[in-house]
Amino acid sequence: DQVEVLLNTTNLPKKELMLGLVKNEGTYFLVYGMPGFNMTGDSLISRNDFLEGILIAMIDDSDISRETTIFQYTDWNDVKNR
Repeated sequence: DQVEVLLNTTNLPKKELMLGLVKNEGTYFLVYGMPGFNMTGDSLISRNDFLEGILIAMIDDSDISRETTIFQYTDWNDVKNR
């Protein structure tokens, strides 16, 4: 059936949904217009730059998606420098 027809009915099939992160999804965040990223040198950003970048890169995502991404990419071994 057409998508529009299915969306306008209440008889949608039940489907399981699996979400996750993939090995190379980090490249999504390497947008050179983001605060702190440098095309010609090291892109050393502060924790604050990182958090601001998440808000910019994930503007249409839910809070839980942003919080999950922040958790995943936080260096928990270097707590003093995060």
